Formats: sequence, structure tokens, C-alpha cells
Amino acid sequence: VIISYPSCVTYFCFDNLLCGMNLTVVGQFRILQNEIRNLCPGDSDKSCDFDEEQVQMQFVYCVHKHQELISFVENIKELFRVVIVGFVVVLCFLICTEFYMLLL
Repeated sequence: VIISYPSCVTYFCFDNLLCGMNLTVVGQFRILQNEIRNLCPGDSDKSCDFDEEQVQMQFVYCVHKHQELISFVENIKELFRVVIVGFVVVLCFLICTEFYMLLL
């Protein structure tokens, strides 16, 4: 009973944080995808009626945003690499402790 509380907190808190970060990144990439699709609205076969300079500026903005998102994902991977290893070790210990308590 005593070990159940830490195991529940460990299971749910970390998973929710990582899931939230991943959903944020996926949402940002979806927004970027829509921005790229709407650079030149209308039929893709027809020429764009917009100013070429304006489209180029929007495209450069999308490229910079994409680079920032990739950098953010790399930072998340670096941050959570150590945390995930620690998480797996702690969870293995907690699961083994739970099974030991059940056997008693």
C-alpha cells in the first residue's frame, strides 16, 4: 500500500508531461503544414495571383519556423533521454516491489 502511491504518481505524471509535449509539437507541425499549403491558395495547377515577394517572405518564415520546431524537438529528445532512462529504472524497481508485496 505504501509503495502504490509513488508508483501511481510516477506512472501518470511523467506520461502526461511527455504526452503533452508531444501533442504540442505535433500541433505546431500541423499548423506549419497548413501555412505551407496556403502559401498560394486555390488550384495548385494554376499560377499564383499573389506577389512573388510576398510568397517568398511567407515561405522563408515557414522554413525558419520549421527549423525552430526541429531544434525544439532535439532539445526535448536531449532532455527526456536521461529522464526516460531514469523513469524505466524506477518503474522496474516499483513493479518488482509491487510483485514482491503481492507474493507476501
